[in-house]
Amino acid sequence: MVQRENHCRINFLNPRINPRRTSRRGFLKKAAPVAIAGLAAANSGCIVLPLVGEALGAKPSKGLDSVVGLLPPTPKLPNMRQDIDLLLDYFEQLDLYTQQNVRSVLFEWYPLTSFVNSSRNPFMPSSTDLDSIKKMVFPIVRSDGAYGSGVLITPNHVLSAAHVVNDLPLNQSFLQVAQDRNGGYVDIPFTHAIIRNDLDLAVLRLSPEYTITEFGNEPLKPLATLSARLPASFSSVYLFGYPPGGFESRALLMLRSKVAQNSASSDSFSFLSFGEENVISGTRAGYSPGQRVALVGSSGGPVVDSSGTILGIQSRGPEDEPYSIAMGPERIRITVIDYLIDHIAPKIRELANQIRSRLGQ
Repeated sequence: MVQRENHCRINFLNPRINPRRTSRRGFLKKAAPVAIAGLAAANSGCIVLPLVGEALGAKPSKGLDSVVGLLPPTPKLPNMRQDIDLLLDYFEQLDLYTQQNVRSVLFEWYPLTSFVNSSRNPFMPSSTDLDSIKKMVFPIVRSDGAYGSGVLITPNHVLSAAHVVNDLPLNQSFLQVAQDRNGGYVDIPFTHAIIRNDLDLAVLRLSPEYTITEFGNEPLKPLATLSARLPASFSSVYLFGYPPGGFESRALLMLRSKVAQNSASSDSFSFLSFGEENVISGTRAGYSPGQRVALVGSSGGPVVDSSGTILGIQSRGPEDEPYSIAMGPERIRITVIDYLIDHIAPKIRELANQIRSRLGQ
C-alpha cells in the first residue's frame, strides 16, 4: 500500500514481498518495479494503489493454462508457389477484371505470409518502432455502442480480440479512423474475417473501398513484425488501446507495464494492469491515478516491446486481480494462417485453375 503523507512512505504489507523474509536483492527485484510504476503513474507525489501488495509476480488464481486454455496445434501454411507463379506468368494475358482479382488476392497473401514469418526471416528487418505502432492502433466501434481496439498488421488487415467483434454481424463493426485534423472521423466497415473464439483473436479485412494511405504505397509488405516468442517474466511491455475515458475523447493511450507470468503451453502471458501511462492523442478523461487502465476498450489492442514488435493482443483480466491477460504470438500466427487458409488460398487456387483450364491442363 502507498500512503500519502508529508513525504512518500511505501509499506509492502503482503508477506510475499516481505523484506524480513527476502534477501535485499530479491526484495528490490520484486518491490522496486511496483513502486516505480505507481510513482510514475502519478507523475508526482504519492497515490493510492490498493493492488500493489499482490501485483508483481502475481499469478492467476487458476493458472494461465486453466484460464486461457492450452494452445492448439499450428496449422501448416499451404504452399501456393506453383499457383502464384502461374498467375504471375500469365498476368498480362488476363482480362482487366481477372487482373484486378489477382492483385487483390496477392495484396493479401504476400503481406500476411510475411507477417506470419517476419520474426523467423533474418533478412527481413523490423520496420516498426513505438512511434509507428501509435499510428497503427484504432478504435473498433460497434452498432450496439460497445467498442474495443485493433491494430493494423497490413494496409488491409486488422488484428483484434475475438470478443470485441464476435457477437454481432460483421457489417455492424467498424474501424474508426481520423479523417482530418479537424476532428472528422470515418467508420471503415469490415468485409470478412476469421474469428477464433477459442484463441480470443480475430483478423478482419477492411473494405477495399477505403485505403489508409498514411503508411505509403507498399501493399505487399506487412506493417508490423510478429515476435517469435513470449515476453520474459518481469520484462517491460507497452500496451496501446482506448480504455474508458480514452474512446470518448479519442485518446489513444500507451501504458508501460511489466509481465507478471507467461505460459508456453497456453501461449499467453499476464501483465500488471497499471503502470506508467502516456496519452498519445486526444485528452484523457474519466481517469483516476492508480486505477486499472488495462480494461474494457483496450481489448484487441497490441502489446509490444520497445522496438514495436508485437508480443500479443490484450484479452481479458479478472476484475478482482491486479493483472490482465494477453494472447501470445503463436496464437496470432494460428489465427492469421487460418485466415489465409479459409479466405485467400481458395481464391488463388480458383484463379490458377481458370488459367489451367484455358491452357487445357
